[in-house]
Amino acid sequence: MDDHSTRRPAYLRITGGLIIIVLAGSLFEGGARTAFHMKDAIRARVDLHDYQMLDPRDHNLWRLRPGYSETLQQALPALQVSGRALGVQYLRDEAVKLHAHPDDLVFRINEDGFKGPELNQGHSRLGILELGDSCTFWGRVR
Repeated sequence: MDDHSTRRPAYLRITGGLIIIVLAGSLFEGGARTAFHMKDAIRARVDLHDYQMLDPRDHNLWRLRPGYSETLQQALPALQVSGRALGVQYLRDEAVKLHAHPDDLVFRINEDGFKGPELNQGHSRLGILELGDSCTFWGRVR
């Protein structure tokens, strides 16, 4: 018996291949539609901090809340509630080193939505831009 006698006809192979493609496409399409309809529920579960907000132009993104500020006595409980034990310890250690008082500002988002003091609109002073992750973001007590 040669190989040609056991092979299925070409139309059956093509039909089987098309069925597999249609089924796979249907599964992917169904998954995409389900994810699209669930995106609001997923977004509602995102754990944003008080200093964060959904971007008003694109609700799939978040940004810093303009005008937000936090004192040392506000920051410590917020970190504790969110389970960030290392952040609490770091902030306490830095506060002791810098002789910070409970009412001292440790965190500020300016009106333009950037961390730090207000931007110099006259561009009369040199500015420094820091890029990085959460380590750059928190930096030191200011």
